[in-house]
Amino acid sequence: MTDVLDYTGVKREIVAMGGSVPSRIRGRKAVAHSKISITLPSDAAMEKCLAELAASDDRLAETPAAYDWTFVEAETKQGVEGGKVDFGVVWYDMGFFEEKKDIYLGKHHLRMFSGFGVGENDVEVDHFRKVS
Repeated sequence: MTDVLDYTGVKREIVAMGGSVPSRIRGRKAVAHSKISITLPSDAAMEKCLAELAASDDRLAETPAAYDWTFVEAETKQGVEGGKVDFGVVWYDMGFFEEKKDIYLGKHHLRMFSGFGVGENDVEVDHFRKVS
């Protein structure tokens, strides 16, 4: 893990490499990328969110899929509960991307976010498509 504490007491830490390593890319070519930020209200919520991402990452590492995670970073501020988790999704199939890019708004994900104490307004998602 790499972490940086700046003069304001903010600490950014890479907590997982996910599918950002060549052994996970397996020669696939990305067609899109999504950047996700989740603002979490407590340290317990941060831990729960990171554990959920780690479990999902383990599943993705076992079998190549039409998507994978990228770096997972945690940002906290000294003396303040909670923080922010940033991560990415790299997409390897445009049809799958178009079908699933907004899955975070589905019942399953909203229920999971609720378990972290966050709502859809606490989740920011930006999508980027590869341009030829």
